[in-house]
Amino acid sequence: MLVTDAIRPIIFARYPTPGQCKTRLIPALGADGAAALYRELLQRTVTRLAPLSPILCTTGAPPEAFHALFGATYDVRPQLDVPDLGERMLAALSEEAAPADTGVAARPALIVGSDAPDLDLHHVEAVITRLGDADLALGPAEDGGFWAIGMRIIDERLFAGVEWSTPGVMLAVANNAARLGLTLAYGPRLADLDMPQDLERWPDLAPQ
Repeated sequence: MLVTDAIRPIIFARYPTPGQCKTRLIPALGADGAAALYRELLQRTVTRLAPLSPILCTTGAPPEAFHALFGATYDVRPQLDVPDLGERMLAALSEEAAPADTGVAARPALIVGSDAPDLDLHHVEAVITRLGDADLALGPAEDGGFWAIGMRIIDERLFAGVEWSTPGVMLAVANNAARLGLTLAYGPRLADLDMPQDLERWPDLAPQ
């Protein structure tokens, strides 16, 4: 069984530049409002996971800009500069896991998103615990995606054919895992805040 402090979560983070984040919320909040909401979500995630010494895997600004937001003590690593989300996640997971020649990672690696307002430390710890008994662990999102993905075996084929930002993301990854003979476990199910209608669920997050 894994202990939770054996894994440092990798938080995928975009710099909160108006017009470049939470774009599906812009019709409801405007570019500035959507960026402000994203910054709040990202701050929540970083703060709540601070006991696990998270790594910030970033895009949209240099590392010093993220240090200015969250403090110089955080480990900030730029995302791979490619458009495909799957490639960027695999690169981040591989860097942290330090995979051995066998393909089995020297240590598991975990990516956490910042779109779930209710995400807390115990949700991430639950995924880490499940990863102790499986090759792959997912934190399911209500929209068909996932808010976390942890791997003990880093295999690029897990993301083959996955259409990102669609309702079939988690199912596609699960089907790939089954074809590869990998064991899969699930953590708690959470909801993302992505669309204008989602604001009704968390009215306190809407910029005033």
